[in-house]
Amino acid sequence: MISKTNQTESIVSRTVSKVQKDLQALAKENGATSKAPYEKLSCPDIKSVLKDAWGNYLNDLSIEDSKNVSHSLLSCDSWAEMYIATQMFEKLQKHLVKDDIKKIEGLFLEGNLTGHRITDFVCSYVLRYWVTGNAENTKYICEWKNSSCLWLQRASCVAFVNLVKHGDKAPNFKGFMKMLNDTCEKTIKNLERFVQLGTGWLLRIIGTVDKKQLTDFLERNMSHFSREGLSYAVEKLKPEERKFYMAERKKTPVDKLEEEVEEGAIPQGEKHKKKKEK
Repeated sequence: MISKTNQTESIVSRTVSKVQKDLQALAKENGATSKAPYEKLSCPDIKSVLKDAWGNYLNDLSIEDSKNVSHSLLSCDSWAEMYIATQMFEKLQKHLVKDDIKKIEGLFLEGNLTGHRITDFVCSYVLRYWVTGNAENTKYICEWKNSSCLWLQRASCVAFVNLVKHGDKAPNFKGFMKMLNDTCEKTIKNLERFVQLGTGWLLRIIGTVDKKQLTDFLERNMSHFSREGLSYAVEKLKPEERKFYMAERKKTPVDKLEEEVEEGAIPQGEKHKKKKEK
């Protein structure tokens, strides 16, 4: 007799293979080769594959099997497989639980998920729904600010860029803006480029909701900003204000690295010693 666990694993494995074949078939139509089976796929292409697959066979799966398929695809090597996984999770947003988030967190910690593109996909299509209106879930993601994984640090900011425009009002809650401010206080001290840009991105939108919160933050943390990070944070301010803050900022250690890269003194790939993005 086949155990329930083995039966589930078999369903998930077969379904993942079907999704992969569907992706590869469309990519081949677009001119992809066997050496790069997903090369010719765009985000709209992948969404069209998911739409067809959902109508043909994914919708027949149980919620748990659907989530397991999504987790399996998210752990694959190709960005196309990862991206379709985030799209599946978006369809399953009402069924996300903490265990799902912990599994995704584990993929980041293990180095399976790297790069700003997939990090932002996870934030936009998975995390934003899990945290909406939930203080405990928001706190959990904000705690990633203390992680040694730079992509989790970035996610602790980017997960909220679609929600911060509401401030402390619904669908958010009282104290939401303070939690984000505390997160930025930590992440801005990381000079790694993509953490700086994620922090600056969130601060930029915070400033459209509460300008004083942004300007107070700038005054306290000016010495921690990279040039790019600060330019992101002040982008929505008036031209004269942007000019003022950019002039106020003093050079930091990351500036020397940026200047050396621009001058060709060190290769771009060595700038932050990060893993190659998938």
